[in-house]
Amino acid sequence: MKGKWIWIVVLLVSAVLIVGCGGASSEPVEEAVPTAHPGKSVMNSKCGTCHDLSRVTEYRDDLEGWEMTVDRMILLGAELSDQQRTDLIDYLAQEYPAE
Repeated sequence: MKGKWIWIVVLLVSAVLIVGCGGASSEPVEEAVPTAHPGKSVMNSKCGTCHDLSRVTEYRDDLEGWEMTVDRMILLGAELSDQQRTDLIDYLAQEYPAE
């Protein structure tokens, strides 16, 4: 009779542990990692070849001003594809807007 009660207690404890741990997951939770703006890599790789990047990041302008600046750099020899130009201007206008 005593052995029967031990098994009942063991089963109850096991059931409580199983139900209590039901919400826990051993799989890691993936957190959303923000994707870097493609214009940032263009700035680092293209602008940084001729300028200290602080020269770029300390300047502020609106979208039209950044377009004129980037186009002037292209005229002076910066080699950018159309997509890189668009990405760079968008990034600069977003991250370094006119104050």
